[in-house]
Amino acid sequence: MEEKQGKQSTVIAIAVVIVLLVIGGLFYQRSIDKERKSEEEQQTTEQTKIAKEAESKRREMATQAPSAPVRTEPLAAPPAPPPSTGQCAVDAPQVIQARMAAAPEGMVYVAAGPFTMGNTPEAGQPDESPVHGVCLRGFYIDKYEVTNEQFKKFVDATGYITDAEMAASSNASLPTWKHPYGADSNADNMSNYPVACVSWNDANAYALWAGKRLPTESEWEKAARGTDGRVYPWGNAEPTIALANVADSSAGLMWSNASLSDNQKKAAPVGSFAGGRSVYAVEDMAGNVWEWCFDWWGKDYYKVSPPTGPTGPETGEFKVIRGGSWFYSADGARTSRRMYFRPVGSSADIGFRCVKDMQ
Repeated sequence: MEEKQGKQSTVIAIAVVIVLLVIGGLFYQRSIDKERKSEEEQQTTEQTKIAKEAESKRREMATQAPSAPVRTEPLAAPPAPPPSTGQCAVDAPQVIQARMAAAPEGMVYVAAGPFTMGNTPEAGQPDESPVHGVCLRGFYIDKYEVTNEQFKKFVDATGYITDAEMAASSNASLPTWKHPYGADSNADNMSNYPVACVSWNDANAYALWAGKRLPTESEWEKAARGTDGRVYPWGNAEPTIALANVADSSAGLMWSNASLSDNQKKAAPVGSFAGGRSVYAVEDMAGNVWEWCFDWWGKDYYKVSPPTGPTGPETGEFKVIRGGSWFYSADGARTSRRMYFRPVGSSADIGFRCVKDMQ
């Protein structure tokens, strides 16, 4: 009898221990989950703070221009808008095929027709709204951003001196397209990288020399977005290291807490993120370097822009840049995201690509 009672006591004691262990485990797991949630919330808050600081830095940089003479080169004029017929002309499939086959070297064709431009106030920045339809003629656009090698050919052929080089003549420490990241960097060793530290004036001068022009903001967005209103050039999926070179942990500095790493501390060679190409096969329209557009920037321009071939406000203080960069968060990679910079200014994360009208 005593032996039986002893066994029962042992069983009860074991059961109590098990129950206590289970309860303790639950409390421990809840503590871990709470701590993890707190860490995630803290990280999210920190990343939000970082993004706001970067936005503030970008806007501060945009208002600072190096001292450089005013350029007198002519403008590479934007195209005339499509004829106003009440309808938007759309290329027939056979026309698209023929024009794709006839595309100049290094360029792709963006078909004529309408597309949706802009974003809602809830999903974008104030200057991205309202959402509106735009009708454009067909045009050719560079498949890749203009490279150091291409820009060097222009400089060698013309003796052109960039705005940044003019400013650097009185301050040798300033970055230029030849040394975009400082004296230790050399464009000669980065021939297939996008040229950077070029102003809007410099980009426009190159475009004229090449027989091309800078894209209007609407042309740029259509080439990146297509006609289905996608958020990014590749679709609506969030950016990954295979799709775009945006600011991440490999960029260091203020982005050390980012969750992505594409192993590119700064710009990458053009065409390094083929998975992120647009529906028209245009590459690097998300990240790598911001790209100059023809248009002056206007915060409320979308509220008054014409529905056919818009070319931006008649005048302004800043020019539009698009596409985000290696130094900017993934938000800059959205196809509708707008940013601006002084036309005489330059930065190590601003470059450009060109377009060409149909003959």
